[in-house]
Order: sequence, then structure tokens, then C-alpha cells
Amino acid sequence: MTKLSQKDSLILTAIAFLTLVFSQLTDFAIDLSSDRNFTLSEASLQIAEDLEDELEIHYYHSSSLSHMPYAIERFSRRVAELLKQYETNSQGTIRIKIIDPFPGSNEERWALRYGVKPIKIKGSQEYFSGLVFLSGPKEAVIPFLDARESSQLEYQLSSQILSMQYASKPSLGIISSLPLLPTPEQGFYSENTPGPRWVIASHLEKRFTLKPLSLDINAIPESIQTLLIVHPLNMPRSTITAIQNYMAGGGRLVMFLDPLARFAPPDQPQGFTQSDLNELLKHWHIELVDQEVTGDLSLAQTINYQGASLSYPYFLVLDSEQMDSQTPVTQSLDQVMLFEPGHLVWRPHQKLNIRPLLQTSHQSGVMRAMLSPLSDPERLSLSFQGDNQKRSLALYVQGNFPFSPEVSNQTSALGAAVIIADVDLLADRHLIRDTVINGQRILVQENDNIPFIENAIDFVSGDTRLLDVRIPTSKPRTLSKLTAIEKQLHQDWRRDDRKLAIKRSKLLAQVKKLEASQTNGDRVTVDVGQRQEIQNLRQEIEALELERRQLRIRQQGFIDVIKARLIAINVLAMPLFLWFASTLWFSYKRIYINRKKPQLHTAS
Repeated sequence: MTKLSQKDSLILTAIAFLTLVFSQLTDFAIDLSSDRNFTLSEASLQIAEDLEDELEIHYYHSSSLSHMPYAIERFSRRVAELLKQYETNSQGTIRIKIIDPFPGSNEERWALRYGVKPIKIKGSQEYFSGLVFLSGPKEAVIPFLDARESSQLEYQLSSQILSMQYASKPSLGIISSLPLLPTPEQGFYSENTPGPRWVIASHLEKRFTLKPLSLDINAIPESIQTLLIVHPLNMPRSTITAIQNYMAGGGRLVMFLDPLARFAPPDQPQGFTQSDLNELLKHWHIELVDQEVTGDLSLAQTINYQGASLSYPYFLVLDSEQMDSQTPVTQSLDQVMLFEPGHLVWRPHQKLNIRPLLQTSHQSGVMRAMLSPLSDPERLSLSFQGDNQKRSLALYVQGNFPFSPEVSNQTSALGAAVIIADVDLLADRHLIRDTVINGQRILVQENDNIPFIENAIDFVSGDTRLLDVRIPTSKPRTLSKLTAIEKQLHQDWRRDDRKLAIKRSKLLAQVKKLEASQTNGDRVTVDVGQRQEIQNLRQEIEALELERRQLRIRQQGFIDVIKARLIAINVLAMPLFLWFASTLWFSYKRIYINRKKPQLHTAS
């Protein structure tokens, strides 16, 4: 019995261990992942169930290719699984076709005709992975599904399925000093450089009819369902009044403002301009603080500067702790990136409900906007001073907005607005990573900036169906304990690196002073002692730079070691627990059975 119990214990432990492993490596029908990444959310299931018009989805996938990379093969299975879940829950409205467009076939010709774009893998093999949506005369395509954007897959699918229901797309009016919708004559400016269409504009036009409006108008057209204002400059009084009355009439608004926009309007190619719409905001008891750029040491992003890592406090990466967890705009987001944002101050309004969506920590501080273009990032970082204040970077405003003084005897309707104190988050380089694979341009989202913008527009417009669709970031899931340790190590590194950077700055100042003392007009006075002193100082500077690099390497090494240990503990904890529990159970069972056995007594 004892041998049998030990064998049962080992078998049970082995089964439990294999179940745990295979649940991570394969797509089980029972979703065991912590965020249910292999199961559609309730919101997506509801979108499928509510679909009225018949929809056919063709998934063009090169399944017959030999030696398919495992990551791509697994991703394609996940795409097929999610599509089947849409089909199952649509009550027959959605039909899925999985098609292999092998070379030279009619299927390949149709895929190319629809606009599905293959990429080359393993030499000359063309790999298709795209979707075509057909509903009556309407047709839409997702040219290529990138496995690296797996976390965005459900949102992509639900968004496209939802858009196929509309007879026409909702209209999004745009008032902007920046050419979000450039014409060929007007050209395009993105951070002072002509370039292709903005990524954010391409995303928005998939779901909205984008209608550019003049900076000088007397009224917002009634056809505009939602208004988008980006970096307003020199806006005339008539336009401000039109926006004020539009909001009082129940308007929906998303606004991007900035005290230091590095985007360059066509008529101001030097950039570094400040939005000026406080004339409107004051009626709502809100203000974009003039000429103040907001930083935060605890949220600082590390950048490369002169060959070294630099923690730049005005380049902010906000996580869930800095976001409003109660508002659908931000509650599903994980990471939003802002570059030299401003901050908004506000006071209570009798008819408006105002609440922050994005905030700094208590380690925030400000600098004058005019200093940033004139100073190098290291000097700005070293001079940063926190003042123990939390600052609002984005606000949600809802209620009965007031009419302009010219309008009388009018009752305002319920309106909604999201106001964001940063324009540069719209820049392509703050939204996506642009890579080229085998000659194909692939865009991968770097953060949740795009979902944040789309959420804001959806929420104020009243269409909340997509807000509950999960939008996790594309970064790998990590243990919460590791995240906390990583954050603490990063703060320790910033503190030590800051001390070394200050030393380096002082040494550089000494070098410049000594070099200046050797110059008298056009003549250079050579002093052997000073030359030696300068050489010694430069050697000290090089040693400090080396120490800073080594400090960064050590910090990353600590993180890697801790990560490996925590992952090992996380993977082994459940099997060890099951082994221990089963051993206790079978030991108890053996003791209990032995106690039940009749005792044999010898005759006296």
C-alpha cells in the first residue's frame, strides 16, 4: 500500500506539473492565463451578439508554408480561436473563412486584390496573415496581423467589426494648427521634418469620418458629433465663442494643449510653441499653467544622451498608479508616455464635474518652457527640483457647460470633454516603433497612447462599447513583485547617477574655466601646469563616465538576476505545493488506514 501511495503521489504531481506547463505553451479551451488573454472579453462577445447585418470575415493565413516559426504559428492559432468565438456568439450573423493563399492560387490573387500584404520569411517565402471584412457593399481590410502586437488583437477585431455596422462613420471635426490632415499643396510637418501621414490620423480615420474645420469659424456644424482640437494657436474670438456654445449645447470635445509643443506648425517651422486657449478654459474654471513644463523624478524615462543613459525627468512614463481607475478612459490602460507636458489647474464649478485622468506623483516639479530648447537634457535633469505636489496632466469634464454671454434664454445640455496637457504624445515616435522586416514596414505600438486617445474620443462621444475591450500593452507580463523591485532599483540608480553627473558637471566647468584663462583675445597662453591640470581633470571625467556606465550595467544585472529567481519561484511554486500537499494527503491516508487495521493480540 505504501509503494502504491508513493506512486500515486508522483503521478499526481507529474500530471499537475504538465498541466501547468502546457497551459502556458498551448491554447487550452479553458483559459488559465491571469488576464484571460485567450478568451474574448464580455464587451467583445456583446458586440458580436448585437451585430445586425451579416458579416463575413476572411482570414488569409499561409498555413501550408514549411518550417513556420513557432511564435507566428501560435499567434495564427490564437487569431483563428478568437474569430471562432466571435462566430459562435454572433448567432449566425458572423461567418468565418480561413483561407490559405498558397503561391499561384486564386486565393493568393484575391488576397492581393483585397489589399492583404504578405511579408517575406525564411528567404523568399511570402507569408500572408491578414483579414478581410465583407458586409453587403462594405469592405474593409487589416493588411497584416503582427504577432508582436498580439495584445492588441482583440481590440483590432472588435473595433473593425463594430465599424462595419455603421451606415456611415461618425463624424469627427478637427480644429488644429498642425496639419493632421495635410493636403499635397500644404505639405506636412512632423517635428520640423516633412514626412508621411500621421499614424494617429490613420488610426482615427478607420472609425471616423475626419472633417477638418477652419481656425476661424462662427459656429460648429451640426453634423459634427465629436470635436477634436489640437494645439490651438492665435484662435480668433469668434471660434472660441463657437466652441463654447457648441459645448453648452451638449457638445463632445477632446482637446490637446501644450506649453511647449515641439511640433512645428507650417507657418512657424521653428517649433516650441504654446497653445493659447485659456480664454475658453476660464469659463470652465480650468487653466493650462502658462509657460510651465512638468517633470517627475519617479516617472522619468531613461534616454540616451552623448553615449550614456540619462534619466530625463520631463519625459514621463505614467503607469496605472497615475491614472484614474474609475473612468473607462484610463482604467484599462497600463502605460501612457508624455513628453514635456504642461499641467492643468482647476477649481470647483457649480455645474461641471471635473476629475483628473492623469496625474504626476508627489515628486513632480516644473521648469519654464523657454529653458528647454536652450539647455541640454543633462543640465535640465541636474537642475530639476521636486516640490512635493501632484499635478493634473489630463482632465475629464462633464456637465452643463455655460453659454457665451451673447447667448441668453438658452438651457444648456449635458456635454463632456477630455483635456490633455500634451501635444507631443501624438508624435509617431511616441506612439509606435517603426521597423522593416524583409523589406516590409511594420508598425508596433510602444505604449497605450493610441488606445488612450481613442478611448477619450469614444467616451465623450457616448459610444462606450470598445472601452471595456481589454487593451493590455505589448510589453511582456511581469510579476508585480518584480515591478516593485525594478522601480526601487531604478530610483536608486537615478540617485547615484545624479551624484556622479553633478561631479562630472563641476569638473567640466573647471576645465572650461582653465581653458578660458589660457585665451587672451586671439592669443593662446600655454601654461604647462594648467595643461597638466586640464589633462588630469579630463581623466577624472572619463573615469566618472565609465563609472556611470558600469553603474547602469550593474543595475540591469541585478534586475536580470532577481527576475530569473522570481520567475523560477513562480514556475516551481505550484508543482512544489502540489507535491507537498499530495504527500501530506497520502501520508495521512496511510496512517489512517494503518489505524483502521485490526490489531493482532497474542494469547497470554
